Amino acid sequence: MKPNNATEKFFSEAKRQNSLRLFKEYRSRPSLRLRDRLVRANWGLVEKESRRWAHQCNEPFEDLCQEGSFGLIRAIEEFEPSSGNAFSSFAIPWIRGAIQHYLRDKGWGTLRPPRRVVELYAKVKGAQRRLIALGRDLPDGQVAAGLGIDPEKWRFVKEAREQPAPISLDESPLEVEAEVSGAEDFGWVYEHLHRLPPATRACVVERVFGSLSVVEIAERRQLPEPVVKGLIANGLAVMKTWIEEDRRYEDG
Repeated sequence: MKPNNATEKFFSEAKRQNSLRLFKEYRSRPSLRLRDRLVRANWGLVEKESRRWAHQCNEPFEDLCQEGSFGLIRAIEEFEPSSGNAFSSFAIPWIRGAIQHYLRDKGWGTLRPPRRVVELYAKVKGAQRRLIALGRDLPDGQVAAGLGIDPEKWRFVKEAREQPAPISLDESPLEVEAEVSGAEDFGWVYEHLHRLPPATRACVVERVFGSLSVVEIAERRQLPEPVVKGLIANGLAVMKTWIEEDRRYEDG
């Protein structure tokens, strides 16, 4: 028997409240036990992002999950449950950043969808256009199923093909700084700055908008230079991902 919408909403809200309780408990009393529980509860985010990248490189899915787990752990440590933001939205950029960093170190400069992905996508979209011309406007997932393509496989093909491509993993921090500081709508930048953890936000603001050097920020904040550099790099990468997602939403 399929659960109704009310039942689904009940269990979804119960799950969200339980997750929020765990995060609050972890923030007040950090422990490996609680962190492991949060990792297990959110492991699906790592698998989802790893599958997305597995379609664009030859690295084993398990290795991508391993690297993505580092991003998940970092997101758990940085997440503020009182922020009002969904953890999934906060965590994905961290997971994605960890995987991208790994792929860059492995020598993957620019990732493009494999030929088979491009061919399957074109096949489904072509069939969909022909059906529309005949007066039958069907969702692409239904068209894919009619062509014998597994729904899960089609979802991965669609994600790999429709994301902005090619994706460069070799952008320098200065290029990312320029993109964030030069965003067309500063409202986006301001909004996303306040989604960053306080220490990360302060370093990003002083570097990008205050034009301070890493050395100056480190002295001002009384932090080691590598720590400041890491906070800035991670903060900019996360903000860049959020801004790109906003642009795709606006364009869509």
